[in-house]
Amino acid sequence: TTDVYVTGGSEGPGSGYDYVTIKDSALTGGVEWTSRHNGQANGDDQAYAMALSGTAPSSRLYITGKSVGIGSFTDFGTIQLAQNDGSENWSSEYNGTGNDEDGAVAMLGGANPIVLGPSTGAGIGLDFAFVEYTGGSGSEKFHVRYNGPANSDDIPRALASSGGGTYVCGSSKITLKGS
Repeated sequence: TTDVYVTGGSEGPGSGYDYVTIKDSALTGGVEWTSRHNGQANGDDQAYAMALSGTAPSSRLYITGKSVGIGSFTDFGTIQLAQNDGSENWSSEYNGTGNDEDGAVAMLGGANPIVLGPSTGAGIGLDFAFVEYTGGSGSEKFHVRYNGPANSDDIPRALASSGGGTYVCGSSKITLKGS
């Protein structure tokens, strides 16, 4: 039997929209737990992706999306929840060079969760932003940005891992030069 996890946004009392994650039990068919996360600026937050890492009972659930940052527009907001009871272990914000308004669109679990999403570059439209966190603490391990050759909107769509590598796909404009 498999438990079911659902995540998204839900209006909180006085906090705008928050991440809400629900675990439905395969054994009972009912809600086992509900977890809410209000970002650091108490603004509208929206969960877009999740990944489960590890094996029960010590597995972790990673949730990511857009979160209103302090002193910035929106950031990628990523949290780690305990799979068994939904308690929040850590939360982390990635504040790119501009507005990370679309939030993260894909995520991989594992020992170190990886988040991918569009992030506004400095005067160059949207870039791919790829962020890896340390799974135990939520600190940023590293991030990589990709700005395509046309200095225009580059929009990541999906993320996959295989054979020790991580692969990203999306759309990017190119400039063709006439002959």
